[in-house]
Amino acid sequence: MAYRVYQSKRNEAAQVAIGDALLGMLEEHPMSEITIKELCERAGVSRPTFYRHFDAIEDVLGLFAQQVFQSTYRAIAPLMGKGNSGVSIVEHVFEKFLEHQRLFDLLRERDLLSPFFGYLWVLNSLPTQEQVIRSERSIAPTQDTFDVITYSWGGTFSIIFTWILDGMKRPAHEMAQAVIRAALHVGGTFDASYHDVSNIMWSVMGKVSAEAQQDAQPAERC
Repeated sequence: MAYRVYQSKRNEAAQVAIGDALLGMLEEHPMSEITIKELCERAGVSRPTFYRHFDAIEDVLGLFAQQVFQSTYRAIAPLMGKGNSGVSIVEHVFEKFLEHQRLFDLLRERDLLSPFFGYLWVLNSLPTQEQVIRSERSIAPTQDTFDVITYSWGGTFSIIFTWILDGMKRPAHEMAQAVIRAALHVGGTFDASYHDVSNIMWSVMGKVSAEAQQDAQPAERC
C-alpha cells in the first residue's frame, strides 16, 4: 500500500479530485462499500490515474494526512525559534486541526482515525524532524534534541487523537494548556509524587483486565 506524491499542477489536481470525491462518498457509505471504479467516476479521473497515485482506496488517507501535516507545519514554522511561547505554538497546532474538523468527523464516524494517524505519524517521524531541524538551523542537532522532539510530539499526538475521538469539543487554547500541563507533569515522572499517578493507572488497568477476563468466562449452565 502506498501514496505517491508528484509535484505538478496536473497531478495535484487529480489528487485533490480523488480526495474530495472520497470525502463526499464517506458521507454516504463506509469505506468498505466504496469501489475504485465508483471513486474514479465521482472524481472524474481514470483508473490508471488513480493507480498512479495510490495502490488502494485506503491510501487516500495518506493524502489527507499530508494535507493536514503541511497546513499545520506552514502555520507553526514561522513561530518556531522566534521567542514565541510553547503554548502559542501548540495552540496553533490545534487551531489548524480544527480547520479540518469535517475530515476528522468523517474519519471518526467511519472508524478510520487509526490508519489516518498511522500516516500522520510517519510524516512526523524522526527523518522528517531531522530535515525540519536542519532546515531551521545550520547546525547538526544532537541525539538528545531528537529524543525530546520525538517524545514531545508523541505525547501531543496522543492528546490530539483522544481530543478528536471526543468530537473536538474543547477549544484550542484549552487543549494547548492541557499539553503543557501534561508535559510539566511528566517532567516529574521519576519523582516520588509520580508513584501516586502510577498506582492509580495500574489499579484502573487491573480492574479493566479483571472485568474483561470475567466477561470472557463461559456462562454457567442452570
